[in-house]
Amino acid sequence: MAARSAEAMNTDQPAEGSSMEIDDNSVLNTTLSSSKTRIYLHPLVAMVISDHVTRFKLLNKEPSDALGILMGRQVGREVEISYCYDVRYDVIDNNWILNREFTNLKIGETAEVYPNIEVVGWYCLGSQPLARHLSMHAQITPINESPILLMFDPNGVGSEGVVIKTYETLVDLSNNQSREVFAEVPYTLRTTEAESIGVDHAAGAVSSGVSSVCDFLGSHEVALSMLNGRIKVIRDYVTAIKEGTLQPKEDILLAIGSLLATLKLSKEHEKEFNHFQNEELSDALMTATLATLTQGTILNEDVANKSNILYTSNNKKIKNMDLNMRIKPI
Repeated sequence: MAARSAEAMNTDQPAEGSSMEIDDNSVLNTTLSSSKTRIYLHPLVAMVISDHVTRFKLLNKEPSDALGILMGRQVGREVEISYCYDVRYDVIDNNWILNREFTNLKIGETAEVYPNIEVVGWYCLGSQPLARHLSMHAQITPINESPILLMFDPNGVGSEGVVIKTYETLVDLSNNQSREVFAEVPYTLRTTEAESIGVDHAAGAVSSGVSSVCDFLGSHEVALSMLNGRIKVIRDYVTAIKEGTLQPKEDILLAIGSLLATLKLSKEHEKEFNHFQNEELSDALMTATLATLTQGTILNEDVANKSNILYTSNNKKIKNMDLNMRIKPI
């Protein structure tokens, strides 16, 4: 898949400015439809696109220029969109020009990790396709012969709050002319159990401002605090009896004895308990160590990149100085 896509991206594209001759109103055809195409959309795709739009807003960029590649599986006329990622591009004459080198790199990396995943289309923001979308669509066609366009409209009003529409291109033969137009294709949501749990967790954290994990850990903290307090009362009571400051009561001592008898932590289980505890401690320390090493690697890479920039700029300055000294007029 990676090799085929890379070869396709290296082929010559038609002139980017050709789409400017197309009227924006003639790009979308509502009378044509393709009932044979079935699109299955995973909720994770909508979450990734939303994150992409949020990052654009934080960087003071135009959200309508958020573009990305759709990844998934395509079997015949059934297309499953399971993931997506943003791409790099240039803007020339109000048209998006895809960065082929970066796109090929991302496709190759994805193919190495997920060999069954391929490019099935691309996404952008907007309410309906325009001429510039048709131009960008033509650049995705060498990767996939029939790519899907997913349009994400965060300002739209729909039953789910955000309007998502999917399109494919068909050939319109009206007026004795053949031209490529977009036709809307309905989609169906499809999710896995693990994906559903993750999406519900993220949605709950966004809506309430507090993750459900915080509530879970909070309830455990309260329970552990109560248990610690009651154990302390029992310990202080037994200590006071040993010191002779309190008179022992047989019913309380019997209750304490029965409680200790029900505890699984006895002498014969102590070794097994310590073994599991050490394993969990080792896992926690290993995770912390890996996180520290990862952060250190990122910092080292950043320092190396900055050092290379400084080294290159200094070399250029030295070369320019030597050149000026050599060509000084007499």
